[in-house]
Amino acid sequence: MFFKRKNKNEKRKSFFDVLVPEHKDVRKKISPKMAGDKCGLQISPENYFNLHQGGELKDLCDLEEAFSYISDEQFTHHVNGDRNDFSSWVKDVFKEEGLARDIYNSSGKDEMRFCILKFLSE
Repeated sequence: MFFKRKNKNEKRKSFFDVLVPEHKDVRKKISPKMAGDKCGLQISPENYFNLHQGGELKDLCDLEEAFSYISDEQFTHHVNGDRNDFSSWVKDVFKEEGLARDIYNSSGKDEMRFCILKFLSE
């Protein structure tokens, strides 16, 4: 989706600027205490998420952060027409069916990251 700029100096609008203008404030609203309650959930090492091509995720904060650095190749290995490993992990390990559904219905890394940030801020 492309958005025409009125002039060449105008900043390009992203998906979130248009559809979810409050996204910039979501991370600011997460206090360490709030994030700690949901991020610091202790899970056993056998339930850690192993990223394709290396990397290990231990909690929802790790997952949110991973969307900022994983390659498109890593992402499409885990999310494609056959599966959504991130959604399955959230549902099976953390028992957060609503968040898992939001992640499953998301169209990409940025939208998935936003879903997690929103969840952590609630």
